[in-house]
Amino acid sequence: MLKPLSDRSPAAPRANEVERSRIRATGDASEEAARAVARPDASANVRLRLLISTALFAGILLTVIVLLTVDGPTSFQERRRLALAIALAGIFAIGISIDAIRSVTRSERRLRFDATHDALTGLVNRRTFIDALQAAVDGFLTTPERRYAILYIDLDHFKFVNDSLGHEIGDRVLITVAERIKRLTRDRDIVARLGGDEFAVLLNDVQQETAIAILKRVQHDLTAPVSLDSRTIFTSASIGITFASHAYQRGEDLLRDADAALYRAKAQGRAQHVVFDKEMLLSARRRLQIDTELRLAYERNELKLKYQPIYDFKTGRYEGWEALLRWTHPQLGPIEPGVFIPIAEETGLILGIGNWVLREACRQLGVWKQRFPELPQTMAVNLSAQQIIQPRFDRQIAAMLSENGLQGSDLILEITESVILDGSRLEPTRIAALKEIGCKLHIDDFGTGYSSLTYLQRYPVDAIKIDRSFVGGAGGGDELKSPQIVATLLGLAESLGLDVVAEGIETRAQFDALERMHCRYGQGYVIAHPLDADQAAELLAIARLPI
Repeated sequence: MLKPLSDRSPAAPRANEVERSRIRATGDASEEAARAVARPDASANVRLRLLISTALFAGILLTVIVLLTVDGPTSFQERRRLALAIALAGIFAIGISIDAIRSVTRSERRLRFDATHDALTGLVNRRTFIDALQAAVDGFLTTPERRYAILYIDLDHFKFVNDSLGHEIGDRVLITVAERIKRLTRDRDIVARLGGDEFAVLLNDVQQETAIAILKRVQHDLTAPVSLDSRTIFTSASIGITFASHAYQRGEDLLRDADAALYRAKAQGRAQHVVFDKEMLLSARRRLQIDTELRLAYERNELKLKYQPIYDFKTGRYEGWEALLRWTHPQLGPIEPGVFIPIAEETGLILGIGNWVLREACRQLGVWKQRFPELPQTMAVNLSAQQIIQPRFDRQIAAMLSENGLQGSDLILEITESVILDGSRLEPTRIAALKEIGCKLHIDDFGTGYSSLTYLQRYPVDAIKIDRSFVGGAGGGDELKSPQIVATLLGLAESLGLDVVAEGIETRAQFDALERMHCRYGQGYVIAHPLDADQAAELLAIARLPI
């Protein structure tokens, strides 16, 4: 099943500081500035001007002395006036030269600052920070008492600030965050902006307990609202931390491991902090492998769709299907969607993959409708936020439906509650455009978020899907795992005029309980496992639940 997109999306038409510097590699501009400082042009120019000024001053002094002491054809008064004029002209020329020297020196200082600092926040940049890391690593290897720690900080959902409030506001928030982090650290610590909404702190000469205390202060302070003009913006941060170790020889490796801890912190629900361990590095390497193999899998057509039927408790027939994405790697075997879908979202592959899922699901539904015209059939497809915010996405959907002889009501678009929760860019007008085509909107994994009721009012929802964690799952036994919650959600849906689909029905006892509670639709292994197209066609021929 396609799961929600994270904060990443295609670059906006006018990218701000976050969009321009999101990549974690040191930018070309910084490298060029560093090379400019390294070149001797500016210093050589200063030395040349100083030499000329000195020579000019010496020449003027000698001329004045000669004019005042050596007899000549002119009178002493004339020679004195001439000497005075030459001296004044020389002083003026020397003053201009000294001013030029000062200007060049200021420019050189500015070049050096720009090469080592972030232009927006004034913090040191990535290159300078890694140099400081290397110095800390070298110092610890020779003097173990000089312990250090690295904090890798990333603002949660910051892209939504840019998308909803604009880049200028986003930059002002970044400046405020930088000031807060700087204020909470010590004079001997180094704070850097690595790019985008990512910051890092090198805590020098620090014990682990003190480092954790500083981390908690920073994390707590970053939850305080940012007041800009008439707006109040709430932020939070995820933080990864790693400590000094004799295993480190390079500063880049420290930053890599702190980043791995940061990734784990975000995976745990944001606004968390995690201390690095070696398992995280193995996990990061596996993510990289999955990313590489997933790109190849998409090109080699290794991705397949399975179809799980949705059962109508009221009629005792299949109402439709949910398209589920599956990947079987030639060497690694089956890879769970929960593993590769988040990676696809982070890398942007989800856009191409998700659109392929839509096209293939519509094509297959068109085939089944022609073969079994007497059966009511729909196809549910899970969308990522990145798909929904595509320009003219509603037109793409309309074209797919038309190509396969389908109506808008034949297609159910599922978005998870977490997409809506993170969806400040998921404008209701985009959903409204899909509803105008006739598509239905279902909220997947319902009950797992914390602002469901607000969004049920904001979006034109047709049905909610009760998350499988309330229906079955580990430790739930044969009965419903959370019957009180299921009953509450069913009552809520009825009062709002919404249909309900219960996911993850694994036992006959759960099936019977949901039927007694007048749940309208259900899906799960007890009804049928996800099937390939041929198996699904055989089940359609039966047209009734074989239980």
